[in-house]
Amino acid sequence: MEHYRKQMMLTHLDKKLPMYIEAFGWNEGESEFDRPDGYHCYHWLHTTAGAGEFRFSGQKITLSANEGILLKPNVPHFYTPLTDPWSTWYVTFGGAQIGAILGALDLAESTVISWEPSSPLAIVHKKGKQNSRRSLRIRRSGQLRHAVPLPDGY
Repeated sequence: MEHYRKQMMLTHLDKKLPMYIEAFGWNEGESEFDRPDGYHCYHWLHTTAGAGEFRFSGQKITLSANEGILLKPNVPHFYTPLTDPWSTWYVTFGGAQIGAILGALDLAESTVISWEPSSPLAIVHKKGKQNSRRSLRIRRSGQLRHAVPLPDGY
């Protein structure tokens, strides 16, 4: 199975920035991970195909296509494929102001997020950059919480 990972080389000065990307990538066939001590950065993982089981904070959830999870740093978690393949994209990030940024977006807690199949986030892995103005809609319990406009080229 194909995969891609880009790990950033960060200095102590980089970590003082309001936000920085630590790593990003994708796995066509995600494998099992057990992180009893969590991960040192915020961790976004979303499913592009298939499904996986994700456990954190006493919860067991299934992440299917068009669903993702945002974990706070150091939250113990475990995930494993439920289908073959389970394809995912991820980004790990941090920063001096990231808590305030996520708080302003009502994303300060570890949370599961889903989006419409027509959202750019659902098709970015297939079609790459799109020349349209669309928005990522964050829904929880059927309620639209945010509509974040994406810039041209996405």
